[in-house]
Amino acid sequence: MKKMIGKFAIVLVLALVVGLGVAMPAFASSSVEATANPALSALITKNMNMPEGVSVPAGGLSFTFAFERAGYNDGPSPSGAAHPNLSETTLTVAAGETSATTNILPALVAAANSSSEINAGPHDWIVTELAGSSGTTGVAYDATQWLLRAHFANPVAPLTEMTVNYVEVFAVSGALGNLDIGTKQGAGMQFTNVFVPSIGDSTNPALFFSKTIGEANRHNANLNTLFSFTATLTASAPLESGSTTVTPELPSPLVGTIVMSDGNTPAPTTVNGVARETSIPFINGAASFQLRDGERLIFPTLPAGTSYVITEAAAETFRPAASVLQGAGTAVEFAPDVLPGYGSSLTANGLVSNALVNSVFNNSAAFTNTLQTITPTGLVIGANIALVAAALAVAALMLVMSSRNRRRIEELPVV
Repeated sequence: MKKMIGKFAIVLVLALVVGLGVAMPAFASSSVEATANPALSALITKNMNMPEGVSVPAGGLSFTFAFERAGYNDGPSPSGAAHPNLSETTLTVAAGETSATTNILPALVAAANSSSEINAGPHDWIVTELAGSSGTTGVAYDATQWLLRAHFANPVAPLTEMTVNYVEVFAVSGALGNLDIGTKQGAGMQFTNVFVPSIGDSTNPALFFSKTIGEANRHNANLNTLFSFTATLTASAPLESGSTTVTPELPSPLVGTIVMSDGNTPAPTTVNGVARETSIPFINGAASFQLRDGERLIFPTLPAGTSYVITEAAAETFRPAASVLQGAGTAVEFAPDVLPGYGSSLTANGLVSNALVNSVFNNSAAFTNTLQTITPTGLVIGANIALVAAALAVAALMLVMSSRNRRRIEELPVV
């Protein structure tokens, strides 16, 4: 009997040891779950979808996001009536950047501890972007809605405040009370805005094309020579903003104006005694026009990201060259395919950038033509004529002298 009791005691001790071995990790695990999780996050990301040549301007663009309490699964919250508010949050995309991200987890933790009446459990909010919050024209806002669900947990020693156990994000549509809750997302809350600003005015045009006759042999050039151009402007391709497609468009009507090189003085409406138009309408983005030395065709306002192709027709005895500027970028040079290129046509292309250079929109295609130097062959012909005339004079003189000598010989008496 004593032996059986002894064995039972040993078994009981072993069971207690094993039980403690299992229970202690469980207690430890419960304590770890109750602590703040540094890897946990609740991210809002703002993405900027912009055409080539467009960038976020100096000072950046700021966007505001709102949080509307939504109970649980679009119904009453199982966590009780107390449901904390979340304040609006602002996110700034810095100049030259295309996205920005903020973590609102600290705001959720603060909300969980904002009142003693807030209970543990799931709490839902609908997260949206406030349209117009950037205060900048040319922005198309993302109308996407997200359901943000934060699971609050009561404090467990040694913690003294409620914590956020985990966060879930769902894509949703519709209005509160009639929400369509989609699948759970794993990449946080993404908002994508299109940015296509309309830039420029009459004193700081969005784009201009200019004509200059180069200094080399300029003194021999007819500065009233009219050079012919054709140009086509095209708005950037459609862009996506959330589930919405944004299609940039050129101004309607689109009119270019010919002015002098200072950008303000109107160009003459008569050249070489012939009347011409200085307001050039572009039909479907295309037009033909003529410029002379010291003139430019300006477009006061265009959507940034607009592309263009411009061709100068061949001009006899002139060699064309073009220099294209686009915002703060380095000039791109264009020259005839075959040199020396006199009497050649030339095509250049570029983009309209919203970048400012010394407070000026720096978008242009400057064409410079050089007059061919022609050897003055007339002087050579004149010299040859003089030589021929001199030779003829000498021949004539010799003929006269020969005639006189023959006459003298004939007059001599015959012996």
